[in-house]
Amino acid sequence: MYGFHKVIHANHGGLVADDAEDGSWEFRSDLFKRNRPDLLLKMKRKAGSGSAAAAASTASYASGVAAGAGGEVVPVDHIKVLQELQAIREHQFIIQSSLQDLQLENQVMFVCVLPPPPPAN
Repeated sequence: MYGFHKVIHANHGGLVADDAEDGSWEFRSDLFKRNRPDLLLKMKRKAGSGSAAAAASTASYASGVAAGAGGEVVPVDHIKVLQELQAIREHQFIIQSSLQDLQLENQVMFVCVLPPPPPAN
């Protein structure tokens, strides 16, 4: 995952199990280097078989049916899904408003606590 590979040391050989005494393993990646944070931006998680299942789930939802808990096909109630989506959006709006209020209170608090900066020359 993320391009890391297990390091196999030459003294162990490739055919012998590479278990250290403390049970740890060593992994490396060409994109994980000291003092090179720019390389971290290139690291991507490899898509696994789960993404294929997610794509299949999305496709089945778009067709109006979904798999139930037992694998049976059940119709999707689009009205209920839209209502739940609207409730999530309303909750998100409330959280966003609360966050903005906290940010404003934080700014006011710092203005009251900190002395004003000296005038610029």
